[in-house]
Amino acid sequence: MASHFASLTDFIDKLSAESPGEWAGGERLPNGSVESGYVNYSHSVMEFLRTFYDFQKAHPEYDLTNYKEILGNNNINWGASDMRCANSDNLDDKCVLALITAAIRADRFSEGALLGFLEDGCIVRWLERMNAAE
Repeated sequence: MASHFASLTDFIDKLSAESPGEWAGGERLPNGSVESGYVNYSHSVMEFLRTFYDFQKAHPEYDLTNYKEILGNNNINWGASDMRCANSDNLDDKCVLALITAAIRADRFSEGALLGFLEDGCIVRWLERMNAAE
């Protein structure tokens, strides 16, 4: 029997095995950040994003448009530090999906935010938690 989350968890190996993307354009500052740059995400990341949005659309029961509220109900602030420190082993499926949604949405407001969550392994860790749920 296929996992309820298989369309998402199938990306664990792909996202673990390759560089998720790289900065392009802009100017790299001494602190390592990039001013006026953008991220070229890998093919696997772009495919994951499309799949995640399809999952979100197909499963309105998770109410992921309210990801900030879901995180708040689990005492997690919508911020990189709190999200990274969240112990996903103790969270339900809805909250773990909200963490992924929040990481994706953060990139809309702060270019490269998603890249950080991918590079430090948070997205894969959260997907592994979803894999363990089944």
